[in-house]
Amino acid sequence: MKSVLGPWSKSRLAFLAIGIVFVAIGVVSILQAH
Repeated sequence: MKSVLGPWSKSRLAFLAIGIVFVAIGVVSILQAH
C-alpha cells in the first residue's frame, strides 16, 4: 500500500474525481433527457 500511496496518490485521486464528475454529468443529462 505504501507504493500506491506515493506521489501518484494525488494524480490518481484527481483522475478518479474527474471520471466521477463526467459520469455524474452523463447520468444527470440522460435522466433529464427522459
